[in-house]
Amino acid sequence: MGAQSSKKKKRTTTKDTFGKKKEVSNKRTDVEHGEGGNNIVNMASATPWLKHGISIDNDMTGAAILDDGRLLISKNGTKSLLLMTEKGKVLSSLSLGDYSWGIKMIDCADGAVVVQNECLQFFTVTKRGILKGNTLNVPVLFDFVFLDNFYYIGGDKKIMVHDNVLCHERDIPMSDAVGYMTNRDDTSLCYTVWGRNVYCITTDGVPVFTYTHDTLRGTVGVTVDHKGYIYVCGYISKNVHQLNHEGNLQRIIFDDLPEKPYCISFNRRGDLAVIGCIRKILLFDLT
Repeated sequence: MGAQSSKKKKRTTTKDTFGKKKEVSNKRTDVEHGEGGNNIVNMASATPWLKHGISIDNDMTGAAILDDGRLLISKNGTKSLLLMTEKGKVLSSLSLGDYSWGIKMIDCADGAVVVQNECLQFFTVTKRGILKGNTLNVPVLFDFVFLDNFYYIGGDKKIMVHDNVLCHERDIPMSDAVGYMTNRDDTSLCYTVWGRNVYCITTDGVPVFTYTHDTLRGTVGVTVDHKGYIYVCGYISKNVHQLNHEGNLQRIIFDDLPEKPYCISFNRRGDLAVIGCIRKILLFDLT
């Protein structure tokens, strides 16, 4: 019997989006077939932190990821909030009566979703599915933020502020319709306006910074991770920009995305992320 070859498969080490090192194989993985008839495309050979992409039948408008890996999804063509496994199998749905946009988890089980031009619909995620909660009827457009026991709800040229029992407190006047939103920290908010700009204001409406960049076009989804970095999706430029706390460009992430990104979200631990794109969900493992 001949001696075994000691030659090993070549491996490369690359730097992921958050500065950590990950070792990846050069081997390419073909398309897999996920549960529920979805195609799962393993793109790890191109981006080592990307677990897979889930093909869907319409464009994404909102996404959230739970600590157990389950996904909450809103998309065009479906007037329901969908609860999925990380491989795309639909576990449960919540009828909303209209199309939905931004989704936020308020704690590990409770969250809310924006129902187009109508209301903020609250819900609870259980092991078995989604339970419908209270409804706050406001002319909301795309998104909201829950911060320090107050809801900051984006509207047409204003941000509506409600307390934790959903009573209206005040409005913050804005010069434009407010798009997707996130909190930067305990005292300030970031939001997008379609085009190239990301704005940051205090919870009293005082401007903090405005971010714009030649390589960021069609600004939509925005979020913050557990380290305080801000992420904004460029729908037209097909990339994601990472900003530091002061609103300066840290790095351009995924500048060669195969799909147009629309929304982005991290789980509460910060070790999983999801980007909703045109007809695809991209799931990332950041451990």
